[in-house]
Amino acid sequence: MLTISRKEFAVALLVSIGATTFLVLSYAAVDYAILRHLPKQAYLRISDNITPIVILFSAITAGTLAMFNMESARRTARLQETLRVINNSELDREFIKARSAWSQYKGNGDIEYDEDLAAVIAIILLKTIASSLERKALQIEHVDVDKKERLNEEVENLRDISKDTELLRRELQDGIFVITYLNSFELIAIGINKKIIDEEMYRQWHEGHFINVWNCSVAAVGVLRYVKKNKRLFKQWERVARQWSGEKGETIAVVPQYNSRQLAKITIDYHATKKALRREREN
Repeated sequence: MLTISRKEFAVALLVSIGATTFLVLSYAAVDYAILRHLPKQAYLRISDNITPIVILFSAITAGTLAMFNMESARRTARLQETLRVINNSELDREFIKARSAWSQYKGNGDIEYDEDLAAVIAIILLKTIASSLERKALQIEHVDVDKKERLNEEVENLRDISKDTELLRRELQDGIFVITYLNSFELIAIGINKKIIDEEMYRQWHEGHFINVWNCSVAAVGVLRYVKKNKRLFKQWERVARQWSGEKGETIAVVPQYNSRQLAKITIDYHATKKALRREREN
């Protein structure tokens, strides 16, 4: 879609009006000269040649005005949609729940990732991770018996964790909220790239938060990309965050590259910590 700035529209409009005015005045001057010095028949012939030109430039002026009005309407729609998005982020109850769930597990944006968020996402995807480990165990040759036994042990641990729904009940619910929250930023980035959301206005209100959420969520993004086997997940969000940070001379956090064994360890360690905390409370 052709997009033209307001300044470009104004310049085009002024040029069209100026050109049309010049032609109309020239036409009037020619008419005056013709009326005074030429026969009426010649006047009609010259007049017929000039009239289409004036009509053409009048049409250009009208078209420019119409394009300007269309662009203004599109910009108004973008601003309204941006206001709606910002308003939802402040008032929508489900969005607030999702943000609250995310804030409990988020990382700190440093290179050393806080893996609680990764664990929460991994917990709701335990079956997929366990299946991946099981396939790896089946592919190992019999000569590496120890490694195969370790993998099988990790698979059993993950299956035991998946049955402990009482201990991990909150994580199973919060994980869905976290994914919903992350998806909202990807949708916003898509809206910005598609010119549905006004980038300038959104940046004025939410730029810092937009980038900070990315930096604190890369662990969760890494888990989802690995488990879903899709490296393009949240790419629009990542691209916009990198662009905005780059304009300020900053960098964004890099998404960690996980594998099934790493995710298994993160999940098992998280579950062990939760069990220890429960025992402390019971004592």
